[in-house]
Formats: sequence, C-alpha cells, structure tokens
Amino acid sequence: MKKLLLFGLLIACSFNLKAQTLYDFNTTGDLEKYFQKSGTTTGVTQTTGTGLNASGSINVTQGINEIFTTKQGYSNGGIGAIYTFSTYFKSEGVNGYGGVGFTNAPGRTRGIYANLDIGLGISVHGGGFVWHNNTTSIDGIWTAGGVVNSTIADLLGAGSPDKWFKVILMITAKANSVFDLRVEVYPAYATGALISNSPAAVQTTTFTNTNLANTSILHSYFGFAGNRITNFDDYSMSLQGSSVIDAGTPVVLGTAALSGSTINLSGNVTDERNSTVSQKGFVWSKTVADPTTADTKIIASTGGLGTYSAQITDVTAGTYYVKAYAINAIGTSYGALQTITISVLPVSLISFTAKAQNNSVILDWSTSSEQYNSHFKLSYATDGANFTLLKHVSASINGNIKNAYSFAHLSPANGANYYLLEQVDLDGTVKDLGIKAVNFSLSKTTQVVFYPNPPKMR
Repeated sequence: MKKLLLFGLLIACSFNLKAQTLYDFNTTGDLEKYFQKSGTTTGVTQTTGTGLNASGSINVTQGINEIFTTKQGYSNGGIGAIYTFSTYFKSEGVNGYGGVGFTNAPGRTRGIYANLDIGLGISVHGGGFVWHNNTTSIDGIWTAGGVVNSTIADLLGAGSPDKWFKVILMITAKANSVFDLRVEVYPAYATGALISNSPAAVQTTTFTNTNLANTSILHSYFGFAGNRITNFDDYSMSLQGSSVIDAGTPVVLGTAALSGSTINLSGNVTDERNSTVSQKGFVWSKTVADPTTADTKIIASTGGLGTYSAQITDVTAGTYYVKAYAINAIGTSYGALQTITISVLPVSLISFTAKAQNNSVILDWSTSSEQYNSHFKLSYATDGANFTLLKHVSASINGNIKNAYSFAHLSPANGANYYLLEQVDLDGTVKDLGIKAVNFSLSKTTQVVFYPNPPKMR
C-alpha cells in the first residue's frame, strides 16, 4: 500500500549540497597546520593584529615567491562539480601577483606568477590577470574582454581606498577534461565589507586539463610573487559535487536518485589511499542534515575499490539526507551530501460546483488523488465572510483514485448564499479549496389541506 500512496506525490530533488571550508587565520598556527608550502621561503607568516578587522592574517614580505597548498584534499566530483575559491588580498605594492586555484598534489613546482606547474587558476595584479593551465599562462587586462569590464585601469591599485580586494574564482567541470573558469573582483574595505555588491570586473575562460580530470583527489592553493600583495585573509572553499577528504582516508563518490517509492544509491571508492577499504556503504537520515555512520547505515560491501549500490525502499514524505561512506585503517570518509525532498500534495481537486435545485443548493466536488486526507469541511455564509460550519464530510479512499462527493443544503436563504470548501490533513492542517456563490429566490408554494382527512363524501 505504501507504493500506492506515493503515486500522488509532488517530488522535488536537489543534489550535492555545498561543503564549505573557511580559513580566517585568526588562530595561531593555522598556516602550518593546514597548508604545505612548495618552497623554503620564510617571508610568509601568520600574524595577529593584522588583516580584516585586525583579527589576524597572512603577512607577505615583498619580493616573495611562494605557494601554499591545502594538506586536506577534495574528491574529484567529475562532470558537473563546481569548485569555488574566495579570498581577500591586500594590494599595496606594485609589480607582483596574488594567485589562487587547484592542483593534484601538495608540493608542486612553483611558477613565476604565483602558479603551479600542474593546476588551474588565476593570478591577479593591478591592471590585469594571468590565467593558468599547468605551465600555459594567458594574460589579460581588467578593462577589456570580460563579462564585466573595470572602469579603473589599475583596479587592484586604485579600486579600493583600503587596498583590500575580494577575489572569487569558480571552476566548473563541464565535460570530460574540460573546465570553465570565472573570476570576479570586488573592491572592499578593511572590515571585509564590499564597496559594491556588484563585481568591478568579471573574466572567464575555458581550459582542457587531463591531469586534474584524471586525479581522484584535488587540492586548492594560494600564492604570492613579486612586490604587490602584503596581506592575505579569509580563504574559503565551497565544493559542490565534491567532499572533503582527510589525509589517508579513502576517496569515495556517491549519488542518490528517486524512482517511484525507492531511492537508488550508488557509490564508488576511487582511491584507497594506501590502506585497504574494509567497509563501504551509505548513511542517511531524515532529521540529521549531515549524517554519519552514527545514523542509519546501509553496509553495501565489505570493502575494496570500485562501485557499489543499495536502496532505501518505501520512502515517505520528508527530506532524506544521504552520503556514501568508506572506511580504511586511517579513518572514515564520505561522499558529497545528497538530498531528496518528497513533498505530499494532499488533495488534487478536479472540480467544485454549487447550483440551485428546487429550494436546495447542491454542492458537488471531485478529486483525482488524495494523500493523508482526513476529511472536508463545508461552511456557509450569507455575507461571504462570516462562515459557519455546515458539515464534516469524511474522506473516501486515499490514493491515486478519483473520488466524488455531494451534499445538499436544504435551508438556503433568499438572495446570496456562499459555500466554503476546506480540506483537512491527518495532521490537522487545513487548506482552502475555494468559495462558491448561489443567488436565487426561494419558490413560494401553496399547500391545500383537506379537513377532515379523509373528507366525508356527501
């Protein structure tokens, strides 16, 4: 019977909620704890009392050429995944660059523009930018060729009175090995507040990169070169279709799709990280938005690399939060969070009519499907506003079945008569299904009474 009840569901599904990580550099030691530098430079330090709101930031010595890559990795979400990097640069010098992007491993070789030998990213400077696709670099200027062109030639020099700029880089996996890149620049105040909610410049490009398409784990990076950037703060990553992978834990991907009354689950362990996966499966919850193995767990396989699947059957109304998981000796990792929301449309009304018949009003209504319907309420008024209850009408069969209802109001008034139809869910929720009006004059009849009865015949 549960499958029958789902035929009338109005279903909305959304997948791959964003996982977000923010490094605000307000806690001493964060730079060394979370990032690995490519060289041996000592001129980049984390300092207190600097940065946005003077709460702590990365301080950059002029003339430095250094790249920092996250020790933490992110699963390669494949086609459709979106990786967004956001940060604040303080641009007080000249002839230098600040760079952001992602790569396939920490410790890659640095380039001269705050870039890496394998990676996708961008380096920004006063009058323009340099796109990076591995060792290929393509430069441009902020005032031309973009979706939004800057009106200030030296954007990262004269664009902000406080010399702070928010830079957002979005990388989208569009097709096999093909990535779209988009950068937005927002002049900002020293508090982090934007001077305008609209970007001062927007540039886009597309690259093919098999190195990143074929790796199972991605890492983000930021870097500095030359004499421009003096401070770096509030570095964040937003991952859509990807998940955070801690050091040593396996890389696992997962999807969820609704089919009838079943959620079909698919998982794939793409990298065991040098430690055999002992168990893999799925976790889900309708109350916990970020489920773990402490919640409902479906063990799909004893372990190893490769794909696996499972199902959640006889689903009911509500939101399902689902993730794939895999366990090795180092720990547990999860795929990107998937959500499926199933919303019930309690009653699908076909028609509701009211018509005069003799000295009565006949009310008819019909439905094409009913889910969790308790009853209907018919109310009556002569002014269209102050309704009183006429009748509770019990629901017929719940399901994807046509139902017809009828009620006769035997004592309507002369003139206007208004009828309100409402539907009541099993949980008490009331929905207005409409108001109908009938205007008519009651017919006057003469009744002939014979007395005595029966009459006497003469």
